[in-house]
Amino acid sequence: MYRGTIEQLLKSTAGDELQGKVKLIFTSPPFPLNRKKKYGNLTGDEYLEWLTGLAPQLVKLLTADGSIVLEV
Repeated sequence: MYRGTIEQLLKSTAGDELQGKVKLIFTSPPFPLNRKKKYGNLTGDEYLEWLTGLAPQLVKLLTADGSIVLEV
C-alpha cells in the first residue's frame, strides 16, 4: 500500500520499481469543485486533463490482469 499523492508516487523510485507489478490501484481523487480551495483543487477542463493524463501512467504500474478503481 502507498499513501500519498499519485504525482509523488509516479515521480519516485518506488513508482519506477512498481511498474508492471501492481494488481489493484484504488484511488479517490479530489472532486472537481467549482470554487478554488486553499489546498489548490483543479476545476473544469483542468481537472479533466489531469485525470485523463493519469490513466496512461497508472496502466504502466498494473500487471496484465490488474485493475484501477476510481472512487469519485
